Amino acid sequence: MICAYSPQAKGRVERSNGVFQDRLIKEMRLLGISSIEGGNAYLPQFIEKHNKRFAVEALQPQDAHRPLHHSREKLLIILSEQASRRISKNLEVSHNRIIYKIQHSGAGYRLQGAEVLVCECFDGSVTLIHKGQALPYLTMNPASRGPILADRKAIDAVFNKILQTPPANTLPTIPQPQPSLA
Repeated sequence: MICAYSPQAKGRVERSNGVFQDRLIKEMRLLGISSIEGGNAYLPQFIEKHNKRFAVEALQPQDAHRPLHHSREKLLIILSEQASRRISKNLEVSHNRIIYKIQHSGAGYRLQGAEVLVCECFDGSVTLIHKGQALPYLTMNPASRGPILADRKAIDAVFNKILQTPPANTLPTIPQPQPSLA
C-alpha cells in the first residue's frame, strides 16, 4: 500500500492529472470536440479506454480503509473552517462581524482570556469549542449593541481628573489679615 502522504502517491496523482490535462485535451481536439457538452459525452469512453490501457489490479483485494467511528456532529466539526479566538472579559468572542456571547453557569471567570476554537461548518452552523467541549452561546449583532461612546481608558482619564487629590507636600495658603490704618 502506498500512503497518501508519501511522495510516490503524490507522484501518481500528479501523473494522472497530467494525463487528463494533456492527453484528454489532445484526443478531444483530434476528434473535433470543442464544447463542454461534447467533452462530457466523450469522457466515459476516454476513461474506459484509459483504464484498459493503464489500470493495474491490486495485489491485495481487501478494503484497507478504516471504519468510521465519528458521529455526524463530529464530522461537521472535523470538516469545518476553524479559527482561534480569545474570550473577552465579558465572555464574548467576535468572528466575522458576529459576537458570540458564551452562556455559562456561575461567574465564568475561568473562561476569561481563554482560547476558543470557532468552527464554521459547511451546513452554516457554528460551534465554539474550548478544551474539547462545545460551549453554549447566544449570537449578537454588533450594531444592536449601540455605539461605543468612549473606551475604558478615556473614561478612566476623566475620572482621574475629577477625583485628583492635591499632592501631600503642599499646604493650602490662608490669606493673612491686613493691618488697618486707623
